[in-house]
Amino acid sequence: QRAETLLRIITELSASLDMDMVLYRTLSVLSESTGAEQSMILLAQSAKVYQAGKDLAGVRAANSARIDQKISRSVVYQRAPILLGDVYVDPRWGEAEPLPGFRSVLAVPLILGEDVLGSLMLLHSQPDFFAGDKMHLLEATARQISLSLNNADLFNLIRDQAENLGGMLREKQIEASRSRAILEAVADGVLVTEADNIITLFNASAERILGLEAEQVVSRSLEQFSGLF
Repeated sequence: QRAETLLRIITELSASLDMDMVLYRTLSVLSESTGAEQSMILLAQSAKVYQAGKDLAGVRAANSARIDQKISRSVVYQRAPILLGDVYVDPRWGEAEPLPGFRSVLAVPLILGEDVLGSLMLLHSQPDFFAGDKMHLLEATARQISLSLNNADLFNLIRDQAENLGGMLREKQIEASRSRAILEAVADGVLVTEADNIITLFNASAERILGLEAEQVVSRSLEQFSGLF
């Protein structure tokens, strides 16, 4: 069953680079397979949260962070999973905070190489709901999610660089066309070569002065016409 679930998750993650849609569908599959009432991905750098199922973690204290965020930070800092049978009786998350809507928590870090991208978390309103055997499935899912997030970042980086290079190329082409139009229109004879002395431009005034057609000159070496000058 875990293998089938992981296959479904991998299929969802590889279906698209639209991470909002892909991660929501992945969390839905994970909740369905594990019985979690809510599943969440909390990213460390952007503080972005993806979730599916009930909003059990919606209770927020007046002047403190949400308990689910505290658990996520602990998982990220320790680079290790956490299995909580009952958040109510665990003093680590702050006794003065209003009690959250969930009791059981299973959370694992999203690790890619040396980086921790965030955490993957399952929540349930019943205490001691998650057994230890679900940890392996959640860790395997976390690895696949980390790879998908990294692939999406790489794709976006490559796309942005391609767009920037395309914009620069268009600007260069426009500038080159403008310069060429100016050189073609001036009254003086103008001949332009590349670094290897291959002629690239021979304007109309140069044609009149030297009695040559541009087609006879362009793309040929300047040395072939040295006698004319």
